[in-house]
Amino acid sequence: IDGKIEFYKPLGFRSLAVRRYLAAGGSDSLEIYVFDLGTAEGAFAAFTSQRRSGARRLPFSDLADLSENSAFFAHDRYYVEIIGASESPSVVAAVAEAAARLAAKLPGESWAPPETAWFPSEGRVKDSVALSLSNGFGFEPFDRLFTALYEEHGARVQAFIHPTDSPESARAR
Repeated sequence: IDGKIEFYKPLGFRSLAVRRYLAAGGSDSLEIYVFDLGTAEGAFAAFTSQRRSGARRLPFSDLADLSENSAFFAHDRYYVEIIGASESPSVVAAVAEAAARLAAKLPGESWAPPETAWFPSEGRVKDSVALSLSNGFGFEPFDRLFTALYEEHGARVQAFIHPTDSPESARAR
């Protein structure tokens, strides 16, 4: 995992499958990383925390982005990264096509936690909703911490939701 086990382990990391594809007769390539995070919530958390600013949404899912020469998406319990060796139009097209084909073959479907709908849409920065499954804001009791950015009068603020089982549980945290 190239030194990122501390990121993936709290998300429920189970396994990683990697495959590299080379273009016929050329030097272009792409690599596909499929992380099995055990739950759709873990995959959602990975995707939202790795989301690139300025990325374009891929047409097959609200949880699929294309950024420069890379595609990223969450699909059921899988978080997927597809990285092209260059930013050439042919490589970028191959990355986007590989993402759509792989998403169609993976079991399950794209999923977002229902809590994401609790954030008002007015003023919310597009694609800013994220989930931290553990240690939200560096505070150990903040597991399952949802955040979103809002812009108002040129200033950005961050809202958060930390669901708890009861009022007593909320007070304890």
